[in-house]
Amino acid sequence: MEQKFFVSCLLVKDRQILMLRKEKGRHLGTWLFPGGEIKDQESALDTVKREIKQDIGLTLNQVELRGIVYFMMQEFENDPVLAKTILYVFYSEDFTGELHPSNKGTLEWVPLNEIWNREIGRNDELFIPPMLENKKVTFAKFYHNKDKERVRYQIDQI
Repeated sequence: MEQKFFVSCLLVKDRQILMLRKEKGRHLGTWLFPGGEIKDQESALDTVKREIKQDIGLTLNQVELRGIVYFMMQEFENDPVLAKTILYVFYSEDFTGELHPSNKGTLEWVPLNEIWNREIGRNDELFIPPMLENKKVTFAKFYHNKDKERVRYQIDQI
């Protein structure tokens, strides 16, 4: 089974959140939250700090883990999982530095109440709201078929 591990960070200031409109690679044209892939020798925390600093020039002073999301692909419901992507979602209102352009796309501070008016990831509207609303950790599992259609999902908080 193929497995990939990613991080993203919900960077919030003045009732706005930093979003990235992807201009290359996976999710082209979609508005996402800054982050990237975990490298072999890194933890999720190491990665989010590196990606935010390297990609957009900000230093995370304080950061909280707000969720872990599993995306799994199966041909049919009871079949083995063919591929799994795990996303660690962090949250920060405490960062410094000067924002610089990302090589992944266009960055924009978006009012929190306007996130859902944009073309976002197909599952984001289900798992991002609880991560923004409270400090509980959200666990989510999304099952997709080979055509990338969502078949079922489950969201829990602790």
